[in-house]
Amino acid sequence: MISQEKKKRIFDTIESYTILKDLFTQFKEMCKGFLAKENAFKLGIQDSNNVSFKLTAFDSTIFATFSMVFNSEDTACGKITFERFIEEDDNEEIWVLYFDQQGNLRESLAQEMSIHNMTESKCFEDIILNFLEKYLQLPCFKADEGLGISTI
Repeated sequence: MISQEKKKRIFDTIESYTILKDLFTQFKEMCKGFLAKENAFKLGIQDSNNVSFKLTAFDSTIFATFSMVFNSEDTACGKITFERFIEEDDNEEIWVLYFDQQGNLRESLAQEMSIHNMTESKCFEDIILNFLEKYLQLPCFKADEGLGISTI
């Protein structure tokens, strides 16, 4: 039989997952709204499913996927992984963001201070610029890889 303590932990984890997933959904909708207004970034966005969305950047497909992880204090945190789609089951990680149940974003679970709150619309320009900066550092944009953007 499962102890009351373990049962409580399971139900707390289910509640945490629901809160974190709802924050991700809110983030996705706010991101769509921001990109619809800010055409300068030339990013396309579309729903993929309830735990991910697709971006189009420089004619490549990028997946932003939600998952839940636990930090060193065993607290549930949300995780958003941005990956460039290469082919089925072969994606290239671009950037990972973590967030708590208040929506505070961090680039590492160990990071003390939040870089932004994902529920505030003013953070999206910084998030998109950080994402693009990391995206353009991928090996596919290096001349020796031969897969970069043609400027001819």
